[in-house]
Amino acid sequence: MRLPVYLLFIPLIFLSACAPVIKPQAGEFAGLVKPGETLAVTAIYNDISGDVTALGNRWRDEIEAALSEEQIKLKTRRDIGLIIDDLESFGPGSDEQKLWEAAGADLLIVGSYRLQPNAKPPQALLTLKLLDVHTAGIRQTLQLKKTLLPGWGRSEATVKGNQFQESVEIVVDSSSPEKKPSLSASLDRKPACFQAGSAGTVLVQSDVGTHIYLLNLAADQSVTLLYPNSRLPDQPLASERFSFPPLELAKELQLVFYPLKKGQTSSESIKVISSYFPIDFSYLPVPENTIYAGAKGGDIKQVLASLENARGWSEQVLKYWVGPECGE
Repeated sequence: MRLPVYLLFIPLIFLSACAPVIKPQAGEFAGLVKPGETLAVTAIYNDISGDVTALGNRWRDEIEAALSEEQIKLKTRRDIGLIIDDLESFGPGSDEQKLWEAAGADLLIVGSYRLQPNAKPPQALLTLKLLDVHTAGIRQTLQLKKTLLPGWGRSEATVKGNQFQESVEIVVDSSSPEKKPSLSASLDRKPACFQAGSAGTVLVQSDVGTHIYLLNLAADQSVTLLYPNSRLPDQPLASERFSFPPLELAKELQLVFYPLKKGQTSSESIKVISSYFPIDFSYLPVPENTIYAGAKGGDIKQVLASLENARGWSEQVLKYWVGPECGE
């Protein structure tokens, strides 16, 4: 098993690594819509990451098209960024209910999906609920298996928004907001979907004088340290902008992406941390000239403990996909 991202030094450093059938099932919902009732379809999101993606939006579009063929009156509310996960946040008198009633929708189809990329063929489990806006009751629930079409990784990596963050990746600094450094980070590829062996760059903007840390979170939740490393030691930012690898070291250092397992498409992330004070991540491996097995990576729990004991820091998690489904 390999980690999904590799830092390629010269000398080298290494780091780790649907075909929906909507129409027949839409008929089941159509039969539950009473004459004169209007229906809306909300964003369909990844139930693990909370991401609203181009992949989920494609399914929503197909559901809307199938319902239109059934002569169902649809209310399109693409401008409302609401995602309703369960009925705890959607009930009589709730803000969500009021908004949809004001929009003129009597019924909602809400949905989420869970990817099963290592199934053969790759699949997604799509869960849809038909909700009555006025009573907050469920009229129907469907679970559908979808075969993922080639190139699905690029659609999944095209993120339109997020409903929540994975708790394993996010720790909230307990210091007051005014003591947190500013932080903006991104990968240089959109969507963030890399074929095995592709190189990329992490772009960071933060306050002068802060310390930057880049941690790779593999699919198996093991952690390695991208920056600082033996070639680039920990030191305060001299300017507001920082790129990794630095442009001036382009001939000596590359950030190269590989999936956790050869031939599979993996979801990974890079945690970017900006801190007013140094944070000790010396226990994390920096795999120079080595392919590390996942079990040899650092422990995410130890990383979270270090952050909980630190102060004056901000973070951003850059999610990406890597593997054969990220082809052009």
